[in-house]
Amino acid sequence: MELVSYRYHIIPILGIFSFNLLFSQYDPRFNPFDWITITETGAITSISEGYSYIYFGTEKGGVLRYHIYANEMDISLTMAQGLSSNVIQSVHFDFDTGILWIGTDTGLNYSHMREGGWTHIRKRDIGGRNLKIHQIGSTKNNLWLRSNNQYIKLDHVSGILISIMSFPDEENINWSASFSSERVMLPEPCDNYFMMDGWIYNNGYLIDPHGRDKFITVFYSSRYGDIWLGINDGVILKGDFHMETFYPIHFGLSDLNVSALLKSQDGFWIGGKSTPPQGITFYDHRQHYFKSHEFDININMSPQKIYSVLNVNNEFWFGGSMGILVYNEKKDFWR
Repeated sequence: MELVSYRYHIIPILGIFSFNLLFSQYDPRFNPFDWITITETGAITSISEGYSYIYFGTEKGGVLRYHIYANEMDISLTMAQGLSSNVIQSVHFDFDTGILWIGTDTGLNYSHMREGGWTHIRKRDIGGRNLKIHQIGSTKNNLWLRSNNQYIKLDHVSGILISIMSFPDEENINWSASFSSERVMLPEPCDNYFMMDGWIYNNGYLIDPHGRDKFITVFYSSRYGDIWLGINDGVILKGDFHMETFYPIHFGLSDLNVSALLKSQDGFWIGGKSTPPQGITFYDHRQHYFKSHEFDININMSPQKIYSVLNVNNEFWFGGSMGILVYNEKKDFWR
């Protein structure tokens, strides 16, 4: 159950969640971000850079967007904006045409607006039903897809299939950063950048602040010198080349199956009832900031499904399947 909201009327009041409420066909009665979907992201699968945004393809949560000049996350692109699926295999921005291309598990999506007005191309029209888009690239004349052991050449404006070949017949293709199942080694000098918030990097191995092994799924170096790392749990690490530091960016829900929601002064508290239980999420919708309180790393939080939440004397009380969890926000303490 994804959290779905109508930004101008529902978010300030309560929020709304629904089973399969949104379909991929964009409704012209609404602006692209009148409706938004908030969900879990899964692994980062692809990274591409646009005029104003860094785009991150995700395993489950559509395309995340980081505004380069505002230095903050923005609303993500999902089925609510008209994508055919939230399962993203690759994302690519073409600087020559200004088109954003998104490969999903159902086919290829593209938009000149880069927010709404998506055109969908089915798998069978560009390479067959078993097509998996591992990487998207472009030249001044064509769009390229890398899929399994073949390369697919498309018109870079319409997406019409031109040819399928075993190796590209063009050089200097600008490829998006793609998912890697092998250990990613950071090049010098960013391998010596300081990791903020307790993260540790050592010779290709990554450990989160709670001692859990993570791995880098995507590596990208931007035109301004910043380094972007996509992690297998959906965390994004931004490497600032001026400060020579990496700091984590969290986006998305801890628990997809939303069953409890409370609007506080600072944002939303969101609990769920997935099996096994995952955790409780705080979401600041003004800053697009997420903080996850995970059951497996908080000793005072017994794992359980959450069914209700209440603000009592500046503490948040969560009713669950095994009792009540209480959180003191000022002390950052669970009991």
